[in-house]
Amino acid sequence: MSKIYTHYDYLVIADPVFTGQIKGGLRPEEIVEQFGEIDLVNKTLGRQFIKKGLNVPILQDGSLGLPAGLLQQGDWVTAFIAGDFNKDITSRLIWACENPYVQCLNHPDSRPGVQKQSWTVNWKKVIDKAAATGTCIAINAQPDQQAGLKEDWIKYAIERGAKICIGTNASYLYQFDFISTGVAAARRGWCRKEDILNTRSWKEIESYKQYKQSVLSHHMKDL
Repeated sequence: MSKIYTHYDYLVIADPVFTGQIKGGLRPEEIVEQFGEIDLVNKTLGRQFIKKGLNVPILQDGSLGLPAGLLQQGDWVTAFIAGDFNKDITSRLIWACENPYVQCLNHPDSRPGVQKQSWTVNWKKVIDKAAATGTCIAINAQPDQQAGLKEDWIKYAIERGAKICIGTNASYLYQFDFISTGVAAARRGWCRKEDILNTRSWKEIESYKQYKQSVLSHHMKDL
């Protein structure tokens, strides 16, 4: 832990939320408990090192698998599709981009551990919407789970102005070292440092979150 503490400015803990497909996910009461534990750890460390993340399923109707009151408590909210393989999930990903609580699309092209299964997605539409709404797209850095967003689409995303986030999907401390695999994937997609959101300070990330809120607010006024 000491190596992680000195190597990173912040660390986001984002366990998946319980669904019918994610049996080991956290239930709302467990999330509240975890957030309390994070507060205690940060108090001990003397700074806000660990951020409260939420990894939330996008349900079939496009809504998220947590109430708004709990989503508002998260420092960083990612959204993912659970199950429903071999279906077109384009509209669900677009709805997530339009959700004011979602900062990032997580595992956008496959679920960890089931990389042989995938969905039908119109990536041009999804990436265009992500860029337009200030929603970033995750690269999964796990070496054995590299069935995520392909390099051509990563390149298209940054050309459209979308931001990329590299996540280790770590379950154990040693897996934080997988970040180098994600960096390599980003480089193959022609990403520069400024294209990767989590190369920035947390203050800058908070500003980017506010940018999304501003974009969606203006969009609603135009309707």
